[in-house]
Amino acid sequence: MARNLATCNRTDTVLATPADAWTDIVVGKRVAYAVLFAVCAGVGLLVSRVAWSGTMNRETVVVASTTGRTEFSTEVALSIAEHEQGLMFRTSIGDREAMLFVYPKPLTIQMWMHNTYVPLDMVFMRADGTVLRIEANAEPLSDHVISSGGAASGVLELKGGTAGLIGLKPGDHIEAPSMRAAAP
Repeated sequence: MARNLATCNRTDTVLATPADAWTDIVVGKRVAYAVLFAVCAGVGLLVSRVAWSGTMNRETVVVASTTGRTEFSTEVALSIAEHEQGLMFRTSIGDREAMLFVYPKPLTIQMWMHNTYVPLDMVFMRADGTVLRIEANAEPLSDHVISSGGAASGVLELKGGTAGLIGLKPGDHIEAPSMRAAAP
């Protein structure tokens, strides 16, 4: 059976108008985009499972605030690749889980919530563990840039609302072995 290259339809099919051929092409593109989206979403889920499966170093981080000391089981992002992945594509984070981003020298750190599905508290801290600034309940999936507001050496990401629940505020202290190891 021959094919009509202009419409990508069989030649024995009668088209009422040239618009019918255009509709077939548009529908075909939509299907192709839907398949492409499904494949990309599947890759994203696979990447998130690999990241969450423990490929990063883990340590216990202790947050000391006016209400007491709170321990968090923390993934530590040290490399550029780990910084880029962060908590993206995660659909949940436990009440006592966190991610710590460690930087080799103090700088103004800029973060965002791109492809991050859960609200987070971003706790920016100095090399000695002193809390510099807290961005509470950062909006999921936002590309808004969140800045440390000064020279920082690390960011501790907690489940959204956790900083307020434990009474954490600027000037409080965070004890993280990876921060001590990276300190100049």
